[in-house]
Amino acid sequence: DEERCARFILAHAILLSFPGVPAIYIQSILGSRNDYAGVEKLGYNRAINRKKYHSKEITRELNDEATLRHAVYHELSRLITLRRSYNEFHPDNNFTIDTINSSVMRIQRSNAG
Repeated sequence: DEERCARFILAHAILLSFPGVPAIYIQSILGSRNDYAGVEKLGYNRAINRKKYHSKEITRELNDEATLRHAVYHELSRLITLRRSYNEFHPDNNFTIDTINSSVMRIQRSNAG
């Protein structure tokens, strides 16, 4: 679970480094797990992230430091805040990406001016 969480956060960190306005699903921000039972029950694949939650359940899990939901929410919130604090991430600023080797990708953002 810890490695899956780290990969999920990394994917969103990459998304947040790209130009434009990032689109992040509420289910992602809330650290929701895939709803395989929903896919089976409803018969369509998009049901995997369409589960409806009660606000009490969300609130309880967000406040419980031992939950995946807490970890994901707080780390994504930190990354979003970090992005907002640097002008280099403005949608109109420069963006370059290249691979250093098969394991390392470099993303560079800089002011357009």
